[in-house]
Amino acid sequence: MRGSIAVMLLLFAVTNSGCASFKNSVVYTYTDMNNNTYHISRNEVRFDPVTASESSSGYYSGGTPFSCILSEKSFQKIASLAEALVEASETHNSQRVMRTAVLVASHDGQPRRVILNPSEERVTLENLLASLRPD
Repeated sequence: MRGSIAVMLLLFAVTNSGCASFKNSVVYTYTDMNNNTYHISRNEVRFDPVTASESSSGYYSGGTPFSCILSEKSFQKIASLAEALVEASETHNSQRVMRTAVLVASHDGQPRRVILNPSEERVTLENLLASLRPD
């Protein structure tokens, strides 16, 4: 009996700590105008490029997929730029048209999606993300 109570308490603790860390999570997904996607979490960036067969031209390739560890400082810089873009409604578009990008900011599992027109702030974010690429 004691053993099963201890196992139940351990399972409860593991389950609840997983939920607590999820509830405190911040995740960004940035899809550029070519449909290359960056998945950004507190400690990692993963890049999923468009392949030639997925591109509208049939020739464009976004490059090589990669994943890298992010420092807290780098994450804070990306998060600051991303949050500014989410809040800058003057740079938003209601439709995904040519030259727009998509940014999804998920806080505690609640996503906020914006379509971004070209802007200096967007270029700054794209340059920072591109600087993480190993190639």
